[in-house]
Amino acid sequence: MTDHPQWSLPSGLPPAHLIHAALRAGSLIDAYGSPVPAARSAYLLYPSDALYPPEDLRLGERILLDCGLLLKKDGHLYPTSELEALVGLEEDEATSVVFERAILATSPDILDFGTDGQLTGDAVALIEELVSSPDRREALLVMLGRKYNDTLQAALGLRGEEYVVIRAREELTELGRSDLAKSVRRLSEFADDLGYDITAPRLDGKRRLEVKTSSRAGYGLFRFFVSRTEIDWGLSDGDWALVACRIRADDEVELVGWCRARALEPYLPVDSEGSRWASAELEVPTTLFQPGLPPPI
Repeated sequence: MTDHPQWSLPSGLPPAHLIHAALRAGSLIDAYGSPVPAARSAYLLYPSDALYPPEDLRLGERILLDCGLLLKKDGHLYPTSELEALVGLEEDEATSVVFERAILATSPDILDFGTDGQLTGDAVALIEELVSSPDRREALLVMLGRKYNDTLQAALGLRGEEYVVIRAREELTELGRSDLAKSVRRLSEFADDLGYDITAPRLDGKRRLEVKTSSRAGYGLFRFFVSRTEIDWGLSDGDWALVACRIRADDEVELVGWCRARALEPYLPVDSEGSRWASAELEVPTTLFQPGLPPPI
């Protein structure tokens, strides 16, 4: 991301001082809403011994608006219930939440993570300045790592799905059925709990494809997460298939292959009395997959 908010550093990170200023600005907004001119007057009169000048409080206000903690409507500023709760918390706890929301308002991509998944760079020093409690800092670092991983996985998944859509359309076009190629759909952009991501016609029916994408090195194995919904659908639908994709070292998408849900059964967890698995991480040999996509004929 290159266009950072006006309150961010060149790196895209929010300055610690402005995170504190955001909480100060939030505390000056009336619970029932403040007219914007009244808020501006409150910033001018805030007794901070020049620590939080009006310009910084205005930037703090902007952070709260960009984070969805403050709402602006009809010339008034309205604090959300979350902001009202935040201004009553201990400083470390409140600043951790606002920092997290500010990062997400820009992009988790501005954070630098090492190969071990640990946060590195300026963000670590900023968090140390912002949060005095070691336990609270550790919790914030863990949370940011999780958010980053979720964002990364979502981006990988999107690339894999878009690649499969292109391949499915190309196959149908090569068969002289450009009309069917137009009917290939990525349903995951509308709902992610259907049990499959893509519908692609065959000449005599329809394929339902669940796409899994990994960026991990091969070594003859493919690792991915699968949900109970996906497997249950696959076991009941002969037109369902899991399609495996991998992001290669050159950042290109590679089609590993496909398989039916029955082929995955030996690798699935087993339900125990009184409990059923809901999601699982599987590691299967790449020889499990048939090459290409499920055939369109």
